[in-house]
Amino acid sequence: MLVVGCFIVAQYWQTDQFTAIKQYTITSMWLVFFYIALHMLKRFLWKRMRWWDYLYYGGLITIIMPVLWANSANEFVFHLLVDIGACLFVIPVLADLYVWWLQFKKHQS
Repeated sequence: MLVVGCFIVAQYWQTDQFTAIKQYTITSMWLVFFYIALHMLKRFLWKRMRWWDYLYYGGLITIIMPVLWANSANEFVFHLLVDIGACLFVIPVLADLYVWWLQFKKHQS
């Protein structure tokens, strides 16, 4: 999930063109679908979901919003929104890694 999330973030961070956030490419759609599938697999394997596991919904919303409401007048706002919102794909995975690291350290001592 971290690798796919980083690809999604990188794709949206390196785009400067308005059409790139307004229209999806096949690659970006597959990355998002793959991320969603990995998230569903994670839910199936680990029954306990923490509050940060739901942050990726915010990431999905921020990459969908420009398709629906962006125009040339509010282009800057949506670029900023997508750049920040794309990070919501990576934050849950990093939080899980941090919790696992803390548990690992606790079991080591």
